[in-house]
Amino acid sequence: MTTITRERLKQIYAECEERDPAIFEIRELVRIALASLESEPVAYIFKHPAGELFWSLTDESNKGQNDVMPVYTAPPARDNKQTDELVMWVKRLAHSLRNARPNSKLHDAAMDYLSRKGLISVEDVLR
Repeated sequence: MTTITRERLKQIYAECEERDPAIFEIRELVRIALASLESEPVAYIFKHPAGELFWSLTDESNKGQNDVMPVYTAPPARDNKQTDELVMWVKRLAHSLRNARPNSKLHDAAMDYLSRKGLISVEDVLR
């Protein structure tokens, strides 16, 4: 799982100008990522001492216990196909950005991020 801070996403979102179509698409991807980071559990599953699971709504006071699991509206598991598609779009948008604004550092930052997180290889960066 990749780690990116809310602050960094907000910074990228603020730096993207809406008038450029490529920038607009990057901004939308950042908005989606930011929304997923800000999701909160809607319920918790408590493991009963007898070993059974049961649903129970609770406040945040129990969330740190080992026998409590948070439940979200959507499963946190990632679909590799979707991840690959998003990586492809980020690469395309970064390439378009480089062509539209050669002096922008956002292209290099996007490719560096993908490379650091293991989403692309060195060969992909050189393309």
